[in-house]
Amino acid sequence: LVDGTIYTFAFDVTDSAGNTATTITRTSVTFQSDVTAPTFSVTSVSPTSGNTAKVGDNVVVTLTAGSNETGLTASGTQTINGVTSSFSESGSGVYTITYTVVEGNTDRSDSGALPVSITLQDSAGNAGTTITSIVSGSSPGVDANSPTVVVTSSDGSDGDIVSDTTLSFTATFSESTSNFVIGDITVTGTANSGTPVASNFDGSGTTYTFDVVRG
Repeated sequence: LVDGTIYTFAFDVTDSAGNTATTITRTSVTFQSDVTAPTFSVTSVSPTSGNTAKVGDNVVVTLTAGSNETGLTASGTQTINGVTSSFSESGSGVYTITYTVVEGNTDRSDSGALPVSITLQDSAGNAGTTITSIVSGSSPGVDANSPTVVVTSSDGSDGDIVSDTTLSFTATFSESTSNFVIGDITVTGTANSGTPVASNFDGSGTTYTFDVVRG
């Protein structure tokens, strides 16, 4: 038999009494000698550990096949962080799986493992062992959820009319922030023909306080 060749087989059967069965013919029987699954392993992840992939960023997992085997294809759906990701061959036995971070994806710390599902197969349909995670310290963190903020005041609620000349506010974020500054606060409207301004800004992490003084 020749590997990859299509053969036709005819089956003639006679029982002990000499009765001959109807001949059965089967075609399109392909002999395949390649039953060895390919091997592949993760050789790099970009961005590297210590970085964080934000919404719109790409996380690229690069794999190298054993013996630099070329012509491998994706077997089933490839995922990174639980999200369907794209497959491509770079040549010389190198392949990439690319995941684009989208708002609402699962946040990940770069100190933990990154879940993936990556399986490649050869031209004979032999699938290699599925890779299910990128080990801790080898992949970036993922920040796919923008912070939300709730602003409250001890001097009244939204829509209240107060006579105080200074109103104190607290801004509480859903996650820790490090770049929220007083310049990020815009106060509109007028008071006594002047524009109110924010002052006495303080805080860190998830909680910040500031005052608004009437103009």
